[in-house]
Amino acid sequence: MLAKGGQAGKWINSDCQKSLPYICEVPRTFENTIPTCYPSFNGYCYLHDRGPMEYAESYCQQNNGTVMSIQSQMENTFAQFRLPIYWKMLGAKKVAKNTYVWLDGTVWGTFDNRDPLDYYSDTLDCLTISGLNGLWQRANCSSMQDFYCKIPLGPKVDDSKCNSTMLMVPTEISSAGGPCKWQLVTPGAYPISIYFVDMANGTTVELCDENMQLSQEIKQSGVHFDAKTNILNVAHDGVGSFKAVVKAQTYSA
Repeated sequence: MLAKGGQAGKWINSDCQKSLPYICEVPRTFENTIPTCYPSFNGYCYLHDRGPMEYAESYCQQNNGTVMSIQSQMENTFAQFRLPIYWKMLGAKKVAKNTYVWLDGTVWGTFDNRDPLDYYSDTLDCLTISGLNGLWQRANCSSMQDFYCKIPLGPKVDDSKCNSTMLMVPTEISSAGGPCKWQLVTPGAYPISIYFVDMANGTTVELCDENMQLSQEIKQSGVHFDAKTNILNVAHDGVGSFKAVVKAQTYSA
């Protein structure tokens, strides 16, 4: 791009081997006020520890974070090269054959770097990222693994979508520290499916149909619920905490 003259701002063809000035585009950063949480990337810092997935989830929650998710090639490259441990457990769990969810509630599939030649058993429900090639491979959730908590920096943003009406699916919802209600809707005729990726002990979430009739109470994580219609009402009394991923049910012939 030309930087001066009458054609400033215009793009022109150039020799790739020619030495020219350049600017690197990097993600946003915030001041890191957590000395033990390092390095930082794209508004998060990364806190290392080691243990099975159950311990990792609890440890990260206690430190106001979640086990690391990856949403882009840039973030994957950061995890591969800047986080020094060779094998790192990811914050993902298998919920069905070839189907995973991120524990932080972000939608699975935005970026997927699973190794197509993964030779580990498909009965394993967790994933690790390799420091060699950045590919993700299946792993045992119960085995000791190195992991990183992904902890947000800067101003806290309420992403609970609390007290939303006509909230379109797919989406994620979470507790917000007080009583909340959500009315979830799919734009077509497909019924709604909700999966609770995380739920603290003592938490209860009520699921009601379009007529506000109670369909089920959810009291633990790892639970799927398939609604019968394209409207689902969700209520949380504010006690405890949870995260859930919501999508439309689809059927293949």
